Amino acid sequence: FEWRSDYEVKKSIISCQNHISLTISRMAFIGFEQFSTTPVAHEALLIEPVYSDGDTELTVLAKKLSKRDPTTKLKGLNELQALIPNKPAVTLRKFIAHWVHIYSKLCYDRDHRVRESLNIIHLELVKMFPK
Repeated sequence: FEWRSDYEVKKSIISCQNHISLTISRMAFIGFEQFSTTPVAHEALLIEPVYSDGDTELTVLAKKLSKRDPTTKLKGLNELQALIPNKPAVTLRKFIAHWVHIYSKLCYDRDHRVRESLNIIHLELVKMFPK
């Protein structure tokens, strides 16, 4: 262990402060502009977390599926399962892009009933739209 004089201690502190201020002055704020646009090759790849394609029933169900409570999710999934056969294919095709977002979130849900209902609906949609 080495004892230092007050002068040496102050000198090392000043040296550290100079090093820190030099490092900070070299860092520059690059701005947020580079993150403002996402380079995507195809518009269909953009997945929106909120469904807003005009069908009010599907919009309400999408909101139910985004809730935290598993009971609300189950009710929404059951309503969606009953609604799928009655909706025209054109409307459901628009909903598919949002379904990808819903499925990716709910497939890891803790409640096994939510995952089961989710996969039943997914199977119905895959049968309707094979590709």
